[in-house]
Amino acid sequence: MFVISNNCCGGHCYRMNASQFNTPFTWCIIPYDSISKLLTHFYDIDFSKFTLAQSEYIHNSFVITVDKCVQLHYVHYLFDASYSSIKRITNGSTAEFNHSSEVKWNHIWEYVVEKYIERTKRMVLLNEPPCFVIQENHYIGNRNQRFNCQSLMKINSPFKRYIITTSPCVNRVDDLVKCIVVKNLECPLPTINKYFSDIKTFFNIK
Repeated sequence: MFVISNNCCGGHCYRMNASQFNTPFTWCIIPYDSISKLLTHFYDIDFSKFTLAQSEYIHNSFVITVDKCVQLHYVHYLFDASYSSIKRITNGSTAEFNHSSEVKWNHIWEYVVEKYIERTKRMVLLNEPPCFVIQENHYIGNRNQRFNCQSLMKINSPFKRYIITTSPCVNRVDDLVKCIVVKNLECPLPTINKYFSDIKTFFNIK
């Protein structure tokens, strides 16, 4: 299983499939330009080259920039001076329907780098191409970074894309792209609860 998502949909796919997080793309927001780069140049990107910086968009969070071209905003890993050890904080009534879980620590940047390196090493060992789950309108920072599902469908890429959109004009289903048109966009977890079975079938996930 190798899923990349522009938001936490990917992480929930791994959880629902009871799979190990084997990519650095889980529990982060990936901007539109970065997703486009991954779709078109995935095998050209050097994932061993990365830089870490504080996010200018999400307070107390960090962003990893991979090979100067792909940004991963780890919005659930937060700096908090009151925690001298790693603290996982869960919000929600039950674990199954938990909408957000955060990791806080006064050295959270170390955790971000550790998880990135650990999961990238697992990704390198995967013998399968990535599949992409894209949920429209999840962007970070500039509103121009909103996801244009029409353009993502047209990108010349060898990778499968499962796109969830509100755009009624979107109509494409073939071996590489499947679009699901919804009236309203939901948070990642209820979205994956609803569509994971179909995602597994389309991506041929075991």
